[in-house]
Amino acid sequence: MKKLLFGFLIITLIIGFALPSFIFAQKNSQVLEVPSKFNDIVTMGNKIVNYPFNIINNIWQEVWGIWMKIFTFAKNIWDNGIFPEINDLWHRILSVF
Repeated sequence: MKKLLFGFLIITLIIGFALPSFIFAQKNSQVLEVPSKFNDIVTMGNKIVNYPFNIINNIWQEVWGIWMKIFTFAKNIWDNGIFPEINDLWHRILSVF
């Protein structure tokens, strides 16, 4: 049992050290160039500044759609199931007085 555990530990360590090195060995196909004109610098700056806002906007659009589906589902349950029962009970209580 100890040999099996020791072997598993050695294999895990080898894989743990080998896999990250494969990531660093990948070739980067994009070459960064220095902008030659001021407009290129402004465009690059706008892309850098707007990038987080675009990501947040995309995430918000997806979350908004999900929340709207949840809201309509809950509203349908309320309108068709819960509210009529409460309304009927309320009218029964008021009819006593």
